[in-house]
Amino acid sequence: MKYLKARWVWNTFFIIFSISGMNVAFGQETKQQILLPGPNGVHISTQNLFDYPVLKEKRHFPSPDQKIIIWKSDAGKKKMQKVTELSFPGSPKEMQKKLGEKGSSIILKKLNANNMDEAYSLIKQHGVDTLGLAIISPIVQEAFGLTYVDSSWEVGQKVSYHFDRVSSNKTEKDIYSESLNGKLPQYTSKYKLLQYWSADSIAFTRWGAKVPSSESTPLYAQLYTLEASKKEFSVADLTYINRTDTDSTYVSFSKPIKPNSRIAWYIRTIDAAGNLGKPSDTLYAIHFNKNKIAPIENLKVRDTLNSLLVTWKPLPSKAYYTAIQILKSRKLGEDYVVLDTIAPSKSSFMDKQVIPGSSYFYKVRPLLFDLPGVEPMVFTEASGYKEVSEELAPSTPQGLQAVNKEGKITLSWLPNPELNIFGYYVLRGTSLNNMKVINGPIKSHHYIDSTFSKSYSGQYTYALQVLNNGQKMSDTSKVVSVSIRQATVLLSPGGVQARRVPEGIHLEWENTRIKDNSIVGYILYRREKGEATYQLLSNKPISLPAFLDSNTISGKNYEYAVSSIDAWGNQSILSPFVSVSADSDSYLKPPSSISLRNLSSGIEVSWPKPYDAGTREYVIYRSAIKSNSFDKIATVNPASPYVDKNVQENTLYKYAISVKSNNKEGSKSSEQLIRR
Repeated sequence: MKYLKARWVWNTFFIIFSISGMNVAFGQETKQQILLPGPNGVHISTQNLFDYPVLKEKRHFPSPDQKIIIWKSDAGKKKMQKVTELSFPGSPKEMQKKLGEKGSSIILKKLNANNMDEAYSLIKQHGVDTLGLAIISPIVQEAFGLTYVDSSWEVGQKVSYHFDRVSSNKTEKDIYSESLNGKLPQYTSKYKLLQYWSADSIAFTRWGAKVPSSESTPLYAQLYTLEASKKEFSVADLTYINRTDTDSTYVSFSKPIKPNSRIAWYIRTIDAAGNLGKPSDTLYAIHFNKNKIAPIENLKVRDTLNSLLVTWKPLPSKAYYTAIQILKSRKLGEDYVVLDTIAPSKSSFMDKQVIPGSSYFYKVRPLLFDLPGVEPMVFTEASGYKEVSEELAPSTPQGLQAVNKEGKITLSWLPNPELNIFGYYVLRGTSLNNMKVINGPIKSHHYIDSTFSKSYSGQYTYALQVLNNGQKMSDTSKVVSVSIRQATVLLSPGGVQARRVPEGIHLEWENTRIKDNSIVGYILYRREKGEATYQLLSNKPISLPAFLDSNTISGKNYEYAVSSIDAWGNQSILSPFVSVSADSDSYLKPPSSISLRNLSSGIEVSWPKPYDAGTREYVIYRSAIKSNSFDKIATVNPASPYVDKNVQENTLYKYAISVKSNNKEGSKSSEQLIRR
């Protein structure tokens, strides 16, 4: 008779009890699985496969001769292997053996029986209800043949289980069958923290979750706690999962706690086969009385060796203290900064950052967890004075720097923190092995060294020591080095050439870099004619031996000179100067001479070819000997001669040339005669 067609059957429990470490308070309708695979085997629940006789409206346990036989076969195969037989114990002795010491204690306590014979008789006489909720104890269920764990099954195996029921008068074959796909059940619901409260000696917590209809709900939940002296969470309790509607479940725990203790709790669901669900939200809390939180008391500051010692009365050993905060200032009531934050178990702090002869002001308070309804603690204040000890050597000077500027070495350093400083002493040498004091005591924090030879080139090494009023000398500071190079004689350019160009005045000079590779460029100077001093034409050295001065004023005459310069800034003497007129008259000055020559094609007019014509043009004038006026016959580029083809034979001509630029024309040259 196959009367069980589904995997689930329903039982209803209304429970308020505490047994075997379980903390239970719920009313729920639970659904029980026949097969439940787990990490240690398959948990098999057979309680719904037995026949429970009902006598006088009481449901009794089945007779010991009624057995449930469990068979197993590989999935898809008919060959079956017998796993076990389950039945109710046939005698008090058998029941005690199956229950063991812990299970026997549960039964005797529940039935208030003196021995196992009396307990067995009560169970057989009064039925299932005699045990109450003790019947759902895993130990009792296994002893009474209601559950079994097939530990031979391993994860990944696909198997089928078959169940027979055998009694004294008949045998029922294959009353139920079920297959496993080899996978473990997965519980994906995450329980969220819903509620927490605590009283004087007890804490209550509740978690809840929405469980989808496609996912089954484990029967149990485990509570994990973190003890104050431990580093890892451990299982502390077990309870049942409660269901409020079709998809909502919750788990509640209440546990005794010590006053002022920390609470760190979370849960994981677990089914009868040992499959765990996801960890829930973790509760972090502290059980405390805010009226009893103690501040810092008996705060004192005492002068000690090289330090000020701050002490206070130790705080009570309470979980809500997280640290102790220490503030410090040189002024009473203002400019406080955080000096340090230390463990709440500490009762002193050594402040080594003090200057002899100075007063300091301290503020100290405990820091707390973010407790509901509790404001930050107030500071406790105290002050101390660090006396000056002339027996102690001053600290080593710090921050020494050296700069070579204008032929002098400028030293600077940080002031020492001590107030009883007599002076600083400067040491100098060409290496670490020959350092000597060259000046001191110096009261300031800088020094200019100009005592070295003007002809010296090389490296100097400097260091510092400081002397206090007790005539104690500090250690030598870290050394710094600086290079010194004296002025050298550089080759001066031999001279400067200058000419007018449309853009300004073009300058050229001797390229001395070819003869002296230490020269990196040139410095060009200019002055107006008649002035005593030159002005720089460029802030940076000019790398090429040429320059175009486009910043000139018409009508002024200028003089130019140039010097060579090296990478150290050493310059040569100035070259001979050159004068140049910035007026347009010299630019429009006509050729000094012109030449005339008869050609077959006409009369050729020529002149010395200018170096740079620029924007200049030559204007050709001609006149017959009998005429007193010139006629303009051509305007030409001065780069080439001009041939006058419009001439007559046996005629005497005279020619003159002027220079023209930008619509401005200069004077005519001297006249020249030729007969055609």
